[in-house]
Amino acid sequence: MLGFARAAESIAIDVFIANELTRILNESQTAVRTERRRESATFQREPADINTDKNRLVDLLMARTLDEPSYKAPLQCIRDRRNAATRNLAKANEEHRR
Repeated sequence: MLGFARAAESIAIDVFIANELTRILNESQTAVRTERRRESATFQREPADINTDKNRLVDLLMARTLDEPSYKAPLQCIRDRRNAATRNLAKANEEHRR
């Protein structure tokens, strides 16, 4: 048992070091949470921006400034952006809950 006590004493850390480690971990956790909130807010705004782009595209089609083939390619890009934004938002919200 004496060997175990010596081993425990040799790995005991100073209270100052323990407090510093705790402080650093808390600060980094706070920074990560803040960044995740920012990302989530950005991802929440993105669908509205995508809808605005889609509305502009539809307006151009309705005004006959674009023909159907010219409309389809940008529409697919908008759909792809929406899908990516939805995935990013879901991921950011999941990480925000952690």
